[in-house]
Amino acid sequence: MLVDGENVNTIPAAEILCGVGGAEKAAVRRVYGDAAQVATWAETPGFRLVHTVRGKNSADIRLSIDAVHLSHVGGIGTLVIITSDGDFSHLAHHLRERHFRVIGLGEPKTPEVFRAACSQFIEIEAVSKDQVPKTPAANALSAMDIRLRQVILENGDTNGIPIVGLNGPMREFGTKISAHPDKTWRAYLTKRPELFAFGPKGPNAKVRWIGSQS
Repeated sequence: MLVDGENVNTIPAAEILCGVGGAEKAAVRRVYGDAAQVATWAETPGFRLVHTVRGKNSADIRLSIDAVHLSHVGGIGTLVIITSDGDFSHLAHHLRERHFRVIGLGEPKTPEVFRAACSQFIEIEAVSKDQVPKTPAANALSAMDIRLRQVILENGDTNGIPIVGLNGPMREFGTKISAHPDKTWRAYLTKRPELFAFGPKGPNAKVRWIGSQS
């Protein structure tokens, strides 16, 4: 299963796996593209990201080379190519001429030339922009996190504030971490890496606010 990550980065991995019967058993599941442009794929479990240097057709060429290589390895009878790019029709024709079954997956915009070149083509809807999860707004922060942000920004420097230094200011807000289910500030902060960064290890650790400033 070879994915043109720069071309179909709006198709959820779950939809791809559901679209092809037995896809979850695929021995090879690779995504091709510049890691900076296909960040969502880099975080997708079950797929190996093959980073390609930025440049025209770089990912396409690497995917095609790997597809031809796999066709010579043995033990593989079906190759799944996930793309909406009609240029892969040449690859599909080559693989079919070598008696491989080629399943294509792509968005509705996929050209007929690629659809026809595959043994089977499966159309999958892309995720629209309004379906993409949005980053929580600053006002969605909990009261605790809003107070911590204020304490850190008002009392810390560029390196943050010592974790032990949170106790006094937070108590002024009527907050005692010992009364919280996490019991310690370190445990609480560790569960919120999108908001807090801290280090080094040990009693001298400092915490910085890395969330929204407002």
